[in-house]
Amino acid sequence: MNEKVCVVTVTYGNRFHFLNQVIDAALEEGVCKVIVVGNNSSPESREKLKEYEKELGEQKIKVLYLDDNYGSAGGFKIGLKEAYNDQECEFIWRLDDDNKPLEGSLKILLDFWSSLKIENKEEKIALLSYRFKKEQVAKNRLFIISQRC
Repeated sequence: MNEKVCVVTVTYGNRFHFLNQVIDAALEEGVCKVIVVGNNSSPESREKLKEYEKELGEQKIKVLYLDDNYGSAGGFKIGLKEAYNDQECEFIWRLDDDNKPLEGSLKILLDFWSSLKIENKEEKIALLSYRFKKEQVAKNRLFIISQRC
C-alpha cells in the first residue's frame, strides 16, 4: 500500500492475549507501524509486550510504557500525539486492544477514502468503522471491518 497507515492502540491490565491478535492483524493488513500505549499494564503483560516488541522490531512497533493509567481517552491522546509527530504516519487507524481488524478492512477504508471527491477532505473528514454486531449489519448495512478478539 502506498498510504502510510499507523495504528494507535491503548492497552491496560493483563490484555496481551487480545493485543497481540490486533497487532498481528493490523500488520497483515499492511499498516506501516503500530503505536501501543501501555496504560500501566500488569507486569506479566508488560513483559510479554517487551518480548513481542523485540521480535517485531522498532520499525513495526513502538510501545509507550506508562507507569500510570490515564484512562482510554488519556492513553489515546498520548498515542495520537506520538503518531501525529511520526513522519511515517500519513493516516492514523485507532483500534482498541481487543478490536481485531478483519481481512481486507484497511483496503476498504483506503478505497473509500480515495473515492471521496471532497475539497480539503484531509481537514474535514475522518472515517469511522464498527466492530461486528449482527443487529447493526441487519439494521444499518454498515461496513464491518473488525471483530472482538
